[in-house]
Amino acid sequence: MRSARFLIAIALLGLVACGEEPTASGPTVSQYEEEAKRLASLAKENSGAPATAAAAAKKTARYVPGGAGQGNLAPGYMYSRIGKRDPFRSYVLEQASLRRGEGRGPLEQFELGQLSITAVVWDTNRARAVVRDPSGRTYIVGTGTPIGKNEGRIQDIQDGSMVVKETYVDYMGNSTSKDVEIKITSSGG
Repeated sequence: MRSARFLIAIALLGLVACGEEPTASGPTVSQYEEEAKRLASLAKENSGAPATAAAAAKKTARYVPGGAGQGNLAPGYMYSRIGKRDPFRSYVLEQASLRRGEGRGPLEQFELGQLSITAVVWDTNRARAVVRDPSGRTYIVGTGTPIGKNEGRIQDIQDGSMVVKETYVDYMGNSTSKDVEIKITSSGG
C-alpha cells in the first residue's frame, strides 16, 4: 500500500515536470550550426594563410550577452597568455625560483639556530651528518648541501660538529660571508 502511494507520487512529479518548458539560456542548435557554416565559408574564402583566417574569425566574432552560456565578453576581446603565469605550475615553487633562481630545499626554510645535529659519520671518504629541524624531521646532509635562510652551504663535517658558510647582504648591497659552527647535541647522559 505504501509503495503504491510512493509510485503514484513519483508519476505525478514526472507529469508535472514534463509539462514545463525549459528556459532557453543560450543559442539554439540551429543558430550554432548557421554560425559554424558562416565561419567555415569565411575560412574557405580566406584560406590563403591561417593568420588571415584567424583575423577574419576575430573580426566576425559576435558579442554574446551574459547568461548565454559563454560568459560576459566585451566585443573584440581575445585572450592572450603573454605576461600571465601558467595556472598549472605551483605558485609557491615559482616564487622560490624567482628569489633564488631555483627551488629552495626544506633545510633552507629555517635559521641555523633552529637546526640541531643528532649524529655524525665523519671517518669516511664522504662525511655525513643527521640534522633535525624544529618539527622533528631529520635529514642526512653532506658537504656542499644548502642549509639555512642566508644562502648557507656546509663546508666541513668533523667529529661532533659541522661548519656552515653563510652569506649575508647588508643594506648597501655588499655581501659578506661568515663561518658558523654547529655542534652535536648531547643526548643528556
